[in-house]
Amino acid sequence: ISINSDHSSIFNPENHVQLVRAIKDALRMETLPLQFEEGMSSGDRVLIISGFRGDIYLVKKLLTDSANIDAVDKLGRSALHWAAFQGHNQVVELLLLSGCCANASDKMGFTPVRLARQADQEEIALLILRYLQMASEFRQKINSSGRSVGTSLRKFLHESQDSDVIQITQKDNMRKQNVIRRNS
Repeated sequence: ISINSDHSSIFNPENHVQLVRAIKDALRMETLPLQFEEGMSSGDRVLIISGFRGDIYLVKKLLTDSANIDAVDKLGRSALHWAAFQGHNQVVELLLLSGCCANASDKMGFTPVRLARQADQEEIALLILRYLQMASEFRQKINSSGRSVGTSLRKFLHESQDSDVIQITQKDNMRKQNVIRRNS
């Protein structure tokens, strides 16, 4: 799984005014079907909203600022649930590689995979399922050795060069480039 680390076209991290504006925009709730528990931190709220909206830069920023990657809204849905449902492939990848709980169920028993499939986001559902399979293989590799194998899950995923995951990611990137070209 690879993530494009160049987010300069999306957002300039040096510009504090843009960051404040993005957070304020994310907190505007009138058009979002999200509800939060009282007392939830604003960072956790913005992370879930950013997952819903597909704002890769803001998700990345919040994860580096210690937002709870597995924070949930009143429905029990995390940023991963919403990103999967909305079809935000890069946000899903980032959340998975950052260690979110990929098989958590919401209050109705829906996992991110099930929500992705409900929304006809089959590529994302397959991506999450493949991640879960690879994470399981990684845990087995560590457990069978009886000690740490000196690698991280991220490195293990990268080294495995899974063709399905690479193909899904490349297809998604090509689709996004075509949209950008048409809008230019």
